[in-house]
Amino acid sequence: MKTKDPAEGEFWLPEAPAERVPGTLFLAEEEGPRLRLLRMLAEDRDLNPIPVILGSTFGLNHVTLIDCFRSLEEGSSLLEIRRQTLLPSRVFSGAHLAEPAAAPIKRAWARFNYLDQWVSRPTTDWTGPNLKDNGEFAAEIRIDAKPLETARMAQATIHFDRRLGTSESSARLEISYECHVRWELVAPLTLDELMLGMLFPFRDLYSMALGVPAELHAFEFKPASELPAPPSGVAPVRSIEVFLLEMRHPSRSDLRKRIDFLFTIKDLSPRLDQAMTSWYQLYANHEQTLLNFFSVAYRADVYAEARFLSLIQALEAFCRREYPADVGVDPEEHVKLLEQVPKVFPAHAEWLRSKLKGNEPSLRRRLKKLVRDSPVRVGIIGSNADDLVSRVVEVRHALSHGAQLELSPTLGDFEVDDLNDALTTLIEALLLSRLGFEKEVVAQRLNRVARNRGRRVLVQANSDSG
Repeated sequence: MKTKDPAEGEFWLPEAPAERVPGTLFLAEEEGPRLRLLRMLAEDRDLNPIPVILGSTFGLNHVTLIDCFRSLEEGSSLLEIRRQTLLPSRVFSGAHLAEPAAAPIKRAWARFNYLDQWVSRPTTDWTGPNLKDNGEFAAEIRIDAKPLETARMAQATIHFDRRLGTSESSARLEISYECHVRWELVAPLTLDELMLGMLFPFRDLYSMALGVPAELHAFEFKPASELPAPPSGVAPVRSIEVFLLEMRHPSRSDLRKRIDFLFTIKDLSPRLDQAMTSWYQLYANHEQTLLNFFSVAYRADVYAEARFLSLIQALEAFCRREYPADVGVDPEEHVKLLEQVPKVFPAHAEWLRSKLKGNEPSLRRRLKKLVRDSPVRVGIIGSNADDLVSRVVEVRHALSHGAQLELSPTLGDFEVDDLNDALTTLIEALLLSRLGFEKEVVAQRLNRVARNRGRRVLVQANSDSG
């Protein structure tokens, strides 16, 4: 972040530039950006957010605030002054943007928690083919931009580099170099395309390495077109800094914490280009799987049952995409069943046709095939590994439909948590193999993080998989 100080200035609606309201913009808040106005900017009582607010501040110059939710109104009947507090979902510092989501972007930077540790471990000296003299890593990625819903290929070079930063201490201002991930785009993308197609997939990759949801601490981009000239006496803006509602700002104790990563850039460096390209392609082909998985896998505020059902949805979506030709019965036999079975029981013909219409394989069959092809075998400590699929299917039916449990009539203490850990580990194994890790390495790393993160699972390389 360029500043943590509140920025005072004037703010107005695009359609009423003459009606300016003084206020203060707070950016380094735990709950996200906040705008406090000395009087009402919008007099109506509509609960919908204000789409765009423009501002001019002393510290940040031009700012654009997007989707500002009304949070609080304060008033004095004596002075007839009504103050207003707004919560913008996005703040763009550096320019007035008429349509920020549509602005073409050619370069972007982002900083996440503990990224410095992930990119370069201080205790290890090493070199690699992607390492430059200035300590920067670069990987050229070419991805099929299906999440962007475009016909073209999104091409980019992804870099991990260090930029000059500062950190405050009780005695002095310390100068340091903070690690950022940078995207150099061959063809410009809009902000939404960049976030959906580049930023969020990388955030999820890093979350898997981190073992907790990655926190975005800074985000900045350079537009493909020239920015409007700033007012006289104001330095030209080279890039636009973005402040998001979900951003968090670390404490000094957070920065000093040591992390046990599932993998680091050092582990990917011999094949960084291929690994990054594979990840973005995986995100394009298995978007629903990854959205379901990362929405619950590393969050502590999700109920165990909700986590379990989302992980099952992730695996079902993976199987559907991975085995598109897999069906319940032979297609020709299925046609015969649709014709013949209702004739045998004419009184129930309509019900039978509705049941036989789909030719989807069962969840049990899908999971067995996935486990067979997985690079590792995952089991819960103290349980029979061969019973894992059956128990997962039973619990899923019990939670979704209230079905009766058979292997064990009741759910044991923390059993759903153990199943969640096993399913999470299985999905992580599938993703690690797509990044290029050998199955023996996958098993070793997952056993290590299982011990460190308190998972009661045991992982072995699958000798039956390719």
